[in-house]
Amino acid sequence: MNAIDRALTDWLNAHWDYQVHGEPRHGTFGQVWVTGAPRDRMFPKRVARKTINPQKLAAANGDDLVSIFEREMHLWLHLPYHPNVLEAHCIDVAELPDFVDSRLRRLPLVRMPFCECNLKDWIALPVATVSTINRLIALWQLSNGLLWLYQHGIEGHGDLKPDNVLVADLLTQATLHGTPAPAWRWQIRVADLGGRNRRPAYRFRLKPKDLR
Repeated sequence: MNAIDRALTDWLNAHWDYQVHGEPRHGTFGQVWVTGAPRDRMFPKRVARKTINPQKLAAANGDDLVSIFEREMHLWLHLPYHPNVLEAHCIDVAELPDFVDSRLRRLPLVRMPFCECNLKDWIALPVATVSTINRLIALWQLSNGLLWLYQHGIEGHGDLKPDNVLVADLLTQATLHGTPAPAWRWQIRVADLGGRNRRPAYRFRLKPKDLR
């Protein structure tokens, strides 16, 4: 864990009841922190925080990374809820020490639901765990989420890949009369809208009526 990650860990642990679990999970341009509830009766048990990957600031386009990330997060926050699209709950701003790169001293963090894995890892599970019916339902849920995004102003994802499709295990999150309810165990959620991607493969056509 580098100095910036340690500073952010200290900030998260000091400014929220939830405590950091392990090192961040690195993506292409971002990183995700998993935080856990310190007491058994707190819900949810885990919450994720997404922010910029500091290591990417050294790249040629590093200076644009903060503004692109903020643009994507602003778009994400204003999307209405859908069960097959990962929602953003809010944005927190971490105040980091002076030794941190000046572009990251006020670091935006998006608070979002925790998901157990991504689609890439999920489809590698044995059939005994994930049946063919489960996989077909997952395909339908993914298509449902992408269709909903299209209908609400995002005409193309921009960075669609198995790593950016998350899977929540509802069996670990919900019970019915004290007994796990396995009927709809897996929830597929489209994440990382690809707002940093500048290719013409996607366009945003947001209008006020789309944000309802």
